[in-house]
This record gives sequence, structure tokens and C-alpha cells, in this order.
Amino acid sequence: MLVKWLPEEKVDLKAAGVLKQQGADESLPDFLVRLAAECGLDVRYSINALGGSEQAYLSLLNIFVSKAGTGKNNLLRMFNNKNWDDLRINVHGYKSAFYNIGAKALSEEARKLEVAIIRENFDFVKANFFDFIRGMERMEKQLSALLRENQVRESKTEAPAEQKETLKDRLSYVAQLIDRLESDLAIEQMNEIMRFGYGDATDKLLDSIKSAIESFDYDGAAECINKL
Repeated sequence: MLVKWLPEEKVDLKAAGVLKQQGADESLPDFLVRLAAECGLDVRYSINALGGSEQAYLSLLNIFVSKAGTGKNNLLRMFNNKNWDDLRINVHGYKSAFYNIGAKALSEEARKLEVAIIRENFDFVKANFFDFIRGMERMEKQLSALLRENQVRESKTEAPAEQKETLKDRLSYVAQLIDRLESDLAIEQMNEIMRFGYGDATDKLLDSIKSAIESFDYDGAAECINKL
């Protein structure tokens, strides 16, 4: 609130170390590590800011994704109509929203746009606005795909012992179908296999096998099958 109301020239922001939450686990689940790497998010900062709750952070990401499309269209409409005051207010909101999910680079871009609008530096706004929108679109698409993938993975029940024991035989059959170029049957078999979870490493390879078959990369699919 102080930063919001004080004159800009009176504020000198310095990065502060994140307070370690009592009892917080310093390690992150594989999915959150992947989010950080692929989306450039400061995941640990955001989780700590939410009291150490990883589930609250995932909920925040889902809220962001659900609203990003409408929000982007609103920003474009305000820009095209040169409704600078409303654009400033909304960009200010995204500055906070991006920072809350750990997208600090996008938050900084939003801050620069906000300052430019306040100073009526519309040349800067016009030169940088669409880069900001493209960054927002990329973030939305990346997060949407990863969150959807994670939801599918979490909804799977662990494969029973019998299913695990027959996995190699079933994959061998998939390999035979690939050799015969029967991709539809191979995908059908993969869907049946992937109804269950076999652990993160195996599940990732199964995803890769199915994706390779769907894109007719039969050599890539065979290579992944051999790894398993």
C-alpha cells in the first residue's frame, strides 16, 4: 500500500529474502519443478507467499488461466479504443497477478506499461503493448497445457500388480502394431494402458509413446518402448 500511494521518486525498492515458512519442505514435487523451468516461474517464492501451500498455488494458477483469455481481450479493446485510464488500471492488476504466480518478468513488463501510461508516454505503450500481450498468451498456453496434463495424471489410479506385470507384454504388442502400421489400434492399446498410473518416469515415457504414434513417428515410439 505504501508503494501504491507514495510518489514514485520517493520509493526505492530492494529485493528482500523470502522468509522460510516454519516446517516448509524445501524440495518441490516434480510437476512444480517442471512448471518453474518451462514457464519461468518463481514457484518457491509464490508458495511461500501463500503460507507454504502448494495446493493454494495450483488453485491460483487455475484461476489465472481461466481468466486470462477474457482479460487479454479486454486489454486489446481498451488499447484499440485508446481508453488509457482503464488500460492503466487493468495493467496494474496484471502486474500484481503475474507477481503472485511468480511470473516476475511479465510483472515487470506490466509495471513499465503502467508507468508509461501514467506519464502519457504513449509511444512506449504502442511499441511494447503487443509484446506484453504475446507474453501473456504464451504464459496462458503453457500453464493451461501443463495444468491439464497434471490433472489427468492425478486422476489416474495406481496400476494394480497384475497390470504392472503385463505392461511389457502389452507394449510389445503395441510395437507389433506399429510395425504393421496399425496406428489406430496402437493408440487404442495405449489409451487402455494409460488408464492407470505407473509412476512419474514411466508415465512420461508412455505419454511420449502415444504422442509419437499420433504424429506417425514410429521410430521414436519404438525407441521409447525399448526404454521401458
